[in-house]
Amino acid sequence: MPMAANRSIARFFSGCHEFLGESKLIFDDKPSTSQTASNQKSRVIELPPGITVSIALTEKIDPAYSAAGDPIKGRLTKPIQLPALGLTLPKGTALNGRICQLFVQYDDWQSLELGLTWESLDFEGVSYPLQLSLESAVPGTAKADEIQVRQHGESNVTIGYFLFSAISKKYQIPAGFESHWTALHLPPPSR
Repeated sequence: MPMAANRSIARFFSGCHEFLGESKLIFDDKPSTSQTASNQKSRVIELPPGITVSIALTEKIDPAYSAAGDPIKGRLTKPIQLPALGLTLPKGTALNGRICQLFVQYDDWQSLELGLTWESLDFEGVSYPLQLSLESAVPGTAKADEIQVRQHGESNVTIGYFLFSAISKKYQIPAGFESHWTALHLPPPSR
């Protein structure tokens, strides 16, 4: 072939591209990992109403830097058996909540009032909603002389209030502060 014809053929093919593809057929009855994750997300974990839930903060709450609306993290200090679902939520299961009120008073009284709510728990990579009502605090875990607990009446029983009395000006609620809550019946999901 003459040299000029080679150049014109080379110019003709210079703009061409090669596209490769690969397919794979699998004939297998195992569910895919996306199907397994989908099944986990469709499962509902609801704590039986009336069961006690013991929770410890995983991070300190410093009134100098924290405010109402801030997220908080906790963990179960005791496992929870759920026989109806055939599973156990292990000790250390993560919980997510929120500070609802934080008020510090540094006069003769020197007190800190904390209102918080727990909103969800994380189990096997899925977050499940919670509704809990405050029962009591474990005083030795807060490094405070006195802790009183109360609820905000009937308007929102999922907010628990702690009053830490006779505290120092730089008092922080430590990681590990433990409290006991009661599980409430979850309302049906809104549509």
